[in-house]
Amino acid sequence: MESSRNQHSLGVNKAIKKAGPRLPHVYNIRSSDFRSVVQRLTGASASLPRPRRLNQARPQ
Repeated sequence: MESSRNQHSLGVNKAIKKAGPRLPHVYNIRSSDFRSVVQRLTGASASLPRPRRLNQARPQ
């Protein structure tokens, strides 16, 4: 009886060890906030000028 309990608990321990690394947190952000979020995460200065948008001058 004792050996069957040991075998069962070993199976549980093996399953826990094989769980693998935890997945990182996922955050949903608005596309308009993307630039400021990247700057905060990377430590980039918010005082840098914004790049020009090229798609504004398209002929119609």
